[in-house]
Amino acid sequence: MTKLKTSNNSTNQRSNTEKKQLHKTPKKAKLKKYPLLRIPSPLLHDRSRSGPLYTIIVSAFRTKSQSPWRNFNFDNPKLYDDNIALLKRAEADLINGGYLSRPRVYFDESVREGPWGETGLVKLEKIVERFGGVVVRDAGIVRGVLGKDGIGGSSVGIGSGAVTHIVGYDPEEHDADEVIEEEERLEKSGEEMEKAFLRTIGVKEMDVLDDDEEDGDIDNEMNVEGGVSGVKTVKKKMALVHWWYFPSSYDEWLPADDVAGETETEPPKFPKGVAVVGCKFVRDVEKFNEWGVESDYAIME
Repeated sequence: MTKLKTSNNSTNQRSNTEKKQLHKTPKKAKLKKYPLLRIPSPLLHDRSRSGPLYTIIVSAFRTKSQSPWRNFNFDNPKLYDDNIALLKRAEADLINGGYLSRPRVYFDESVREGPWGETGLVKLEKIVERFGGVVVRDAGIVRGVLGKDGIGGSSVGIGSGAVTHIVGYDPEEHDADEVIEEEERLEKSGEEMEKAFLRTIGVKEMDVLDDDEEDGDIDNEMNVEGGVSGVKTVKKKMALVHWWYFPSSYDEWLPADDVAGETETEPPKFPKGVAVVGCKFVRDVEKFNEWGVESDYAIME
């Protein structure tokens, strides 16, 4: 992942030292506000025939056909429970169709042996389970990935689908003392997390609002597929970017001229297909109500 800093419409290469100093977290999410997890945004962008977006639409219309509604209405508070039920059914259909899965997480011994001890481990396990994940406690299942000396070894393959994530204590980066202190400070103060660093996912020429037509930010939702109707537009090269430590739902289009660095069409892959991440990966799902992008939290060594 390219580490970039964006400020005043310009970007600069992000150093490892800078990255350690800017682990900021948003306000703590209140679970009672979120009756279900956010559906990962990449699923909504897949418009293939019989794909995940198609599955969601079919699921929604199937629910509607079995209800007294004449139209969909997500703004009516009286239909709140019905709409949540609709979304839960769509989520179930995505899981049954193989488009959506929840993490199966194994916690490395380094978490229990870290400064938080057993109490911290139990707290992280509860977060995983509360947000739809499964905690795997059988060390034998992941021995091939961990190796006999802990994270980083590899000798024997793991069981198919048995574990998707290995969480370890990472005192050098994701779980460093200064990171934890900053998270606690921001939680108490209620400050929002700054979008400071990014990587470019793709670049595309598209129709965007003419600066002479309307000042201000470009409507990213309107321009994802390259067109804006009813207003004066111009052709402009746009970059789809992912913000470091934000889930994929925060990905957005920015003018390509304002984004430096090479395009990364795919995030770095993990050995054996199992993501080895720091504890921050679990802490952040509680804040965003959405599982993050694993490469943001990777333990590389």
